[in-house]
Amino acid sequence: MREVIKKEDGTLEFRYGSPMRKSIVDWCRDNSHYNITANRMDRLFQDGLVLPESDEDVVRFLSDSGTPGYPDTLALLGNVYKDGVGTNTNFVTAAEYFAKGADEGCGDACGALSEMYYVGQGVPKDKEKSDDLVDMAEEIFEREGNNGDMWAVKALADSYYSRHGLFCVTYWEESAKANMIAAEGGIGGAAYSLGWQYEHEQGVPENLDMALRYYSLADELGYPIAKECVERLSKKLGKTGGSSE
Repeated sequence: MREVIKKEDGTLEFRYGSPMRKSIVDWCRDNSHYNITANRMDRLFQDGLVLPESDEDVVRFLSDSGTPGYPDTLALLGNVYKDGVGTNTNFVTAAEYFAKGADEGCGDACGALSEMYYVGQGVPKDKEKSDDLVDMAEEIFEREGNNGDMWAVKALADSYYSRHGLFCVTYWEESAKANMIAAEGGIGGAAYSLGWQYEHEQGVPENLDMALRYYSLADELGYPIAKECVERLSKKLGKTGGSSE
């Protein structure tokens, strides 16, 4: 975690702890537009959650059921070892943390573990377990979404779009419906995804005006790569910018 120290001359000094500590905070910030766990944890870090100094204590802290954000913290640890965030990549350890998170009812952990079982990464390849886990993930996201969590609705849309990490045309219509709800609920990534689906006829009829509308909304909501899509489609449609109903 970055610590900000105000020096006597009024300037700010930034201090970082262990490589894992800093890398985790950076990973959450960099992926906060794309991943539900990263987004949830990034908000906690912005609100003042501080990780311990040593790598060992970081792991212990994120594994503790009393830590704010638990059990998303277990999904975070799974991603840390899966992606090698401030440490060596270890798929077996990643799967263990995803499994713990799944047992604690974390939808993102269920989805991630489903992908690992599907391809046999860190765990034996098992299609049946993979299917069960993705079903669990979607049930959790749907329940959280019904309680008003728009990021869970976006995660549900993502799961429908690419079950097991693979494109799943069968559920693209459901994905578009969920993206529309999340987009109108203020999630930039959902607006971008829906724009893409309208542009490429994925779960909805092709409609470039609607694609531009949702790309524009994504841009307004700060989604990183939406602006170039707005510019590209505006030019293609002969518009000077903005969206069309």
